[in-house]
Amino acid sequence: MLGAIIGDIVGSRFEFNNHRNKKFDLFAEGCFATDDSIMTLAVAKAIMEAMKIEKQSNRCYDHDFHARLSDLTVKYMQEIGRKYPNCGFDGMFYKWVFSDDPNPYNSYGNGAAMRVSPVGFVAQSEWEVEHLAETVTAVTHDHNEGIKGATATAVAIYMARNGALKIEIRERIARDYYPLDFKIDDIRATYCFNETCQETVPQALECFFESTSFEDSIRIAISLGGDSDTIAAITGAIAEAYYGVPEDIKEKALTYLDDELRTIYDEWNAFSPLNGEQFRVLTKYIGRLSDRTMIDDYTVPFWDYFPYSEFESEWIYSEFPCTNYGEVLSEMGIALNYDQITAKSVDDLNAKQVLALITSAFRNDHFGNGVIVKYFRSGAMLKWLKRLKDIDWQKKPRQITEVELELGGMGGYNTYRVLLTDETAKFSLSILNYDDTKMKVYENNDIEFVRRTLDRMHFEYWLSSYPQEGEMQICDGEQWNLNITYDDGTVISSGGDNTYPENWNALLELFGINEEDEEQNDVQQVSVVVPFPNFENLKASVEKLRTEFSMLVLERDELLYVECKNIEMAYMLAIGGLEYKAYEIECAILRLKRKAELIQAKKNRQEKVVLSKMEELLDVEFAEYQAKLNEQIDKMNAALERSHCETLSEEETRELKKLYRAIVKSLHPDIHPNLSEAKIQLFQNAVTAYENGDINGLRIISAMVNEPALPEEKPDVISQLINEKERLSKLLQIVKDRIAEIKSEHPYTMKSLVQSPEKIETRKAELEASIKQLNETLVAYTAKIEEMLR
Repeated sequence: MLGAIIGDIVGSRFEFNNHRNKKFDLFAEGCFATDDSIMTLAVAKAIMEAMKIEKQSNRCYDHDFHARLSDLTVKYMQEIGRKYPNCGFDGMFYKWVFSDDPNPYNSYGNGAAMRVSPVGFVAQSEWEVEHLAETVTAVTHDHNEGIKGATATAVAIYMARNGALKIEIRERIARDYYPLDFKIDDIRATYCFNETCQETVPQALECFFESTSFEDSIRIAISLGGDSDTIAAITGAIAEAYYGVPEDIKEKALTYLDDELRTIYDEWNAFSPLNGEQFRVLTKYIGRLSDRTMIDDYTVPFWDYFPYSEFESEWIYSEFPCTNYGEVLSEMGIALNYDQITAKSVDDLNAKQVLALITSAFRNDHFGNGVIVKYFRSGAMLKWLKRLKDIDWQKKPRQITEVELELGGMGGYNTYRVLLTDETAKFSLSILNYDDTKMKVYENNDIEFVRRTLDRMHFEYWLSSYPQEGEMQICDGEQWNLNITYDDGTVISSGGDNTYPENWNALLELFGINEEDEEQNDVQQVSVVVPFPNFENLKASVEKLRTEFSMLVLERDELLYVECKNIEMAYMLAIGGLEYKAYEIECAILRLKRKAELIQAKKNRQEKVVLSKMEELLDVEFAEYQAKLNEQIDKMNAALERSHCETLSEEETRELKKLYRAIVKSLHPDIHPNLSEAKIQLFQNAVTAYENGDINGLRIISAMVNEPALPEEKPDVISQLINEKERLSKLLQIVKDRIAEIKSEHPYTMKSLVQSPEKIETRKAELEASIKQLNETLVAYTAKIEEMLR
């Protein structure tokens, strides 16, 4: 939550004065806590009050709880919001805050996402994240897009808080919420102010994904422009969960909160303690550096799935590499060689010494490419990261007070629980299946033994999720969920699907769970002789790969140059006009809103209002909005022009594809790396002809080329073909990945919409309703300005 407040405060002075680069002072004159911070704290207050009443339900709240939370959200958003009428509320939300009968108003504004961060920090499961996010959002923003924006933000925070990697969070967001088919540098120059979730939440998420630290995430968000404070608030909330917040930034930001807001923040911090772990960016990889066991003792070695590149990137861009590592190691009596570095015991090392060891490992890899993998496989990197985790945990000693393990499958669940006090450990077993529900309770008075056993399991090392890995996938079987509660309020959650951490059996033994004995099968060692590949078979394999490559390139280019363009044309012709109209009104509203602010500022300073000069200033400030409108007009013109183009017959289309695939096979630079410049240019001309549907041009080019023959058998040719086969296989995967990427991006993602008259009509109805609402807002702002000028 603090990350959202920081992003809001830093971005407050840039909302209507965008700053398109990362060089600026984080805190400066003009910064203040806007409605983003105030409503975030109001939601936090509502969650705290609701959970005080319903203390025991931490994952599956019932309907009554959600109704209570909804009422409390309305209560505190109004109660707190009314004390800050000039904090930046937009027109509709302002009316809602001061209404005696507050009802949701079908909004999909980004206010839904900017205030939802407390949900991501307090929820204990993804199920809970989604339901809590919808409850606190729907009191105002009950449009599907508003709820989606809030849920996507809360899920990203929850995943980041629980140790997910950026690539995992990105995959989840792209799968369930937004395609994320852009980079910030590519959109920065043309990105305009927009207050919808659809046009701000994906951008805020991408700012986080491209960042290297908490501060960097805020700077990227501000540099994008647009609704700077809200984008930075959304980005900052996720970045806090992932990186943590530097102490100096935290202390400075909190000075911007008045006494009432600071009191709510302090109450929240006691209710949901900040994760103050300094090395969390690195230590979240601990669980990924251990082998996992699946059913029937099938073990998946960690190096089969460990994300080496992600770890290396986060290490390099972090603050942790030790520049004087050689000096530190010398003081430790360690020479710069693999054996001494890995043999060093870490039990008594401080953080600087451990970081020096990790730095030396990466430096050794710099001088001997691939050496770093040895440090992972030997267990040295795991040992170092565990020591950093221990150092973090020793800063704030805590004790386990409760362990709850749910274990079961299709037939039902057993819930094992142990409650620890100063004197005893109370164990219980609840059996829930289709036939019966039973409860067993017993106590163990050797509390120290139980504590030592639990502490040795180091649940803080465990991953939050253990999905099935490797080729062996089991449709049914055993699922488990584990929750560990500590005396300071910290809760660690983990779970898996037929896959378990390395010390799983110790947990089962503590609860007295006996696994069935499994038969041990002797594995006969078989010697395998790998024959040298037959020349003709190898030659045929390479030819097959070339053919497959040409077909995939045809599929890719068909998507890029034909199908996607046709989808965009259909979309623009069906819906583009309404989208343009809605955006045009939004721009007019923003301009009037800014004009009202300028007029009020002049009045406050008792200066004369000169409308002509004010309009000139507005023209400059809103130039990029006009450019965006012009860009939409250009897209519409292109769609109209394409709709009037002559289309090829089915027979001509088949010939076009056949010619192009043959040319790709004969002239593509990836298949034939040694082509002359003239032939490469000829291939580019073929691509252009295919893009334009120029069948005659492709006929001419096709007549000019012949497919190069594969070489005849010679002593060195077989090795060349082996290398060529490997090279083509890699190229095939690259093209396959690109095809998948195209299908996950706009405009292809609009395919189902443009092919469905029902969906088109639904979207039109949404836009028409939005336009109606926007027109009402436009009239209100126009009247407000007229009144101000009287």
